[in-house]
Amino acid sequence: MSKKKLLVNLFIPLILAVVFSVVAFAMMRLEVERQVNARPRLPPLPVDKRAVLVPVRDLDVGEVVSNENLAVRRLAVEALPVDTLVIGSLENVTGYKTKVAVFAGKPLQRIHLQEGDNGFVEHLEENYYPFTVEAEPVWTHDRAFQLGDSVSIYQRKVNLWELLVSQAPIIRLSPLHVGQSEQEYDYVTFGVPQRQYALLNELNHRSELKFVISNGQSEPILRSFTEPSLFGVAYGAR
Repeated sequence: MSKKKLLVNLFIPLILAVVFSVVAFAMMRLEVERQVNARPRLPPLPVDKRAVLVPVRDLDVGEVVSNENLAVRRLAVEALPVDTLVIGSLENVTGYKTKVAVFAGKPLQRIHLQEGDNGFVEHLEENYYPFTVEAEPVWTHDRAFQLGDSVSIYQRKVNLWELLVSQAPIIRLSPLHVGQSEQEYDYVTFGVPQRQYALLNELNHRSELKFVISNGQSEPILRSFTEPSLFGVAYGAR
């Protein structure tokens, strides 16, 4: 047998083996991908979002904030600064002026604003923030909340309510419509310590806050909009 035939007889099986290996590997890879794609997949985790105020156009320094230049966007909570203004703050920021330029679509923050002509923050003590929540329907019954009332703010827990803020003053009811027999409003604003503002916003977003009118003494008093009694109350506002 010549050397040429010998080389052919040696290399042909090797070439065929390599080809078969490549084909087998490709088929195996396709089968693995098919099995992976056939597996049931869990849905993506829900993203916690919050309705926040954003400018509809670029705001220059010193520009007055109004309903016309604001819009509402739902953005992921984890990406928001702690002083981001939510939709419930709309009535409170109207009339304020910007102290820095704010780009369109960027979440509006308290740090972006200077006091406007409405004098809203003049009623607050130093290191206090206005904290606005949406009014519950029962709050408007028989004028349950009125300007000047003090409210204790609790966090709902399994077997107790923990006192977070004691005697937070009600400094604004907005918008306010006075009828013949009742007083209606959509938002209630309290004065709360600045250090607790972010926590209160987060707990309110999770519906874990309870508001109880206080008579200025050590024990809270309850009106028609609250449960008949408090149980397991943990006192000591922080």
